[in-house]
Amino acid sequence: MNYIKNKTNYVIIFGIPFALLISLILLSYFETLRLHTSLMSMATTLDFVFTVPLVYYFLIRKTTINKKTVVPFFIIGIVIASFVIPQEQQGLLSSIKTWVVPIVEIGVATLIILNIRKAVKIYKEKKGQSVDIVAIIRETCTDVFPKKVAGFLSIEILTLYYGFIHWKKMKFKENEFTYHKKTGSQTLFVAIIFLIAIETVAFHALLYKWSTIAAWILTGLSIYSGFQIFGFLKSLSKRPIVINSDVLKLRYGIMGEVDIDICDIDRVEISSQSIDKQDKEITYLSFLGDSEGHNIIVHLKKEYTLMGIYGIRKKFQKIALFLDEKQTFCNQLENLIN
Repeated sequence: MNYIKNKTNYVIIFGIPFALLISLILLSYFETLRLHTSLMSMATTLDFVFTVPLVYYFLIRKTTINKKTVVPFFIIGIVIASFVIPQEQQGLLSSIKTWVVPIVEIGVATLIILNIRKAVKIYKEKKGQSVDIVAIIRETCTDVFPKKVAGFLSIEILTLYYGFIHWKKMKFKENEFTYHKKTGSQTLFVAIIFLIAIETVAFHALLYKWSTIAAWILTGLSIYSGFQIFGFLKSLSKRPIVINSDVLKLRYGIMGEVDIDICDIDRVEISSQSIDKQDKEITYLSFLGDSEGHNIIVHLKKEYTLMGIYGIRKKFQKIALFLDEKQTFCNQLENLIN
């Protein structure tokens, strides 16, 4: 009964704002046929940008839904208004984009930074608990944005963090294991960055003769891709695999992770043999798969889900990974299993 009631509440909470948006789109369409008046365009703009988010806020203010979710409705309203309101009638909308949007962006960015600092402080105050900046940033982004958007945004923030902010050399504990020193993954990432640099120069020169704008857009995207890959590369040496008393934390930089309860581990084996691609129960921790290879396979008693890059999920009951100190890892894990 409570489930039905909650479901009905969500339909009302999200249904009314979206119904208003659809009504405004239809109204704008019919008004366009009758040649928009300046006054009607201003009223429609205000409805898209402010009225709909305000209605949504009043619907959620006494619920457990995060109040920060008003921001996506504000952004959606601006995007839709940009398409449905005639270009010559977008004076007010242009002013909002120029003055209000930057204030909202700065406010959201400040909120994220403050939440991250607060979460880091809480983690540090808990004795014996290391700070996992990845978890903090993901939780903070999810707290402000919808899950799908939060997944993409958190990866963008993390690539910048590991690429340009986190330069401190890691000191690994006895229960922390590296996986980047004896594989070719680092070399592969560096090679990709160099290839992007070479191709960017070549394509820029070719495209520049056809379109200056297209050439610079491609160059910007290529440079940004290079920065992302550099962030991925740096994260490999900053996020070790950890064996705790009750949890095995498997990490592959910011590109793959899963926490496995020790009691759910059946056995661990040292193996470098090729994996049968038809076996749906097994997956690689690294998104590079068999290109990187493996020397450890962890067998589980039940199914788990591997969280990949940009929120991609993969179910498995056996997971293959590479470790620099495979024997020490096996010994520690087997002691806990037994």
